[in-house]
This record gives sequence, C-alpha cells and structure tokens, in this order.
Amino acid sequence: RFVSEFGHMGPCCQETTHKYLASAAMDKNSETWRHHSNTFEQATLDAGIAREYRDTAGMSAEDYLYYGGLFQGLMLSYSLETLRAKPSCSGALFWMFNDAWGEIGWSVIDYYLSRKIGWYFVRRAFAPCRLILRPHEDSISLTMVNDTASAAVGLLEVGYVSLDGRQREARTYRMTCRAYSRRRLSDIARQGDGANGVWFARMVDEDMEPAVMRAGPFRNLKAEAPNLSVQVNPSGSGRFIATVSTDRFAHAVTLQLPQAACAEDNYFDLLPGSRKNVMITSPNHITADDITLRTPIQ
Repeated sequence: RFVSEFGHMGPCCQETTHKYLASAAMDKNSETWRHHSNTFEQATLDAGIAREYRDTAGMSAEDYLYYGGLFQGLMLSYSLETLRAKPSCSGALFWMFNDAWGEIGWSVIDYYLSRKIGWYFVRRAFAPCRLILRPHEDSISLTMVNDTASAAVGLLEVGYVSLDGRQREARTYRMTCRAYSRRRLSDIARQGDGANGVWFARMVDEDMEPAVMRAGPFRNLKAEAPNLSVQVNPSGSGRFIATVSTDRFAHAVTLQLPQAACAEDNYFDLLPGSRKNVMITSPNHITADDITLRTPIQ
C-alpha cells in the first residue's frame, strides 16, 4: 500500500563528472572512476544499458553517462507510474533524491545540485495528471491518475502508430476522470507490429504528456533516426520557448544547451508528426543555433 524504498543507479552529467574526477581522465576503466561508482551495484548499470540500448564494451565515457542516465530514468519512471496506477497503492518513495558526493549512484540530483537525466523522467512520472499504459493479459490497460482539485475532461486518442507514422490504428472518445482519483479508462488491443511501432494514449485538446508503450527494449525496435527540428521564441526576460518537432517516433529527445541554460523538460518521447514546447531559462539570449538535438540512435 506504500512502497518506502526502491531505486536504480545512474551517472551524473559530464560537467559534474569532470568536476569530481578532477585531473583524472574520463576513463570508466580507471581506478578513480571505479572509486566514484557505487560499491554494491557496479555491474547493474552496464547490464541495463546493454539490455535497453547498446553493448557497453568499447563505449566512450561520454556515451556511457548518456545511456546510463537514460536507463536510470526509464527504471524509475516505469516503477513510479506502475505504482501510481495500482489501485491498492497510495504512495512511493524512491532512493534517492540528492547525493553526498560525486558518484555513479542512486540520486537524481548530484552533489553539485545539478539535475541528472533521471530527474526529468521522475518529474514526468509525478505529473499531477498522468496517462499510464501497462501490459495486462492479452491487451494493454490505460489508466489516468488525476491528483488535481478539478476533474480531467477531454478528447482522448488511444491506439497503435508505426514508427514512421504511416500506419495509425486508433480510436478517439471523450473521457472524464474525477478530481483526486485514478481511473482505468480502457484496454487497447495488441494489434500492430511491436518491432515497428508503439502503442500510445494522448489527450487531443489538452497540454498533457502522451503515454507511450514499447513491446520491449528500445534496441529491439527497427527505429531509424528521426528528422528533428527546433524553433525558439522569446517568452519574457530570460525565458525562451523551444518548439521541437519530429517526422518519426523519437525516443528520449535530448536538448543539448549552452552551459548556463536550463530546460524545464528534456529526454522525452515524441510521437510521429508531433511537436512539444519546452520552456528554457537562460541568462543569455538563446536561438535555435544554440541547441543541439539528439536521440539514442543519433
């Protein structure tokens, strides 16, 4: 009824890693690197990266930080969303929020108070209104969690879409979820090719993160690199809205920003042909040329 401790390890960002390694090289096989890795679970992250994304043998330290952060985020968000959708569960505490020193460890905020990649996954998992897809027997269940004081009402689209967006088998209907409640809305048939597409649920007329479910690890998808684009518009002093668009399904879209800039959201999925607005704060002016977009296959 209340899950009080669970978690998964993840690395810090490159800037933090450079700080705690000091003059040591970015070599994940070095003694210094191992000294800054959690003592008890040093093989866990390698196994997770290999399961979900790529084999770690020969992987650069920079890629290891990136894929390791994505895997931590996937593990934490999947667990938290599963518990939020579970009728008998009323809360969860994951281990852990911040850290005592620079390391590849359990936190989502590092020793220098910088956000790790997993922080963004956790933030989305804890959104006040959240759509959650999970396997259920021969189908896929859709649950909405509404932790706000108002009922969630709107047009909902659920179904399957191919990675290139050419095949879309979905239905649309109006739904309601009462305030401070969770509701199992519907089941989705497992139609469609899991290697070439994903199942999804999205609010058509509301600014809410869609739910996306893959058939298995990302590395098993027959995914091609999406064509991503970004437009940036000022939104007040020190604030900018970046609109990211894609033609194909894009997993863990990453906005690589100038050092002083901070994105409100990052490492998110985009359905084929969709776009997302991301608020960026920065003491300096930001243009599209200052942003590099990346996904795990680019």
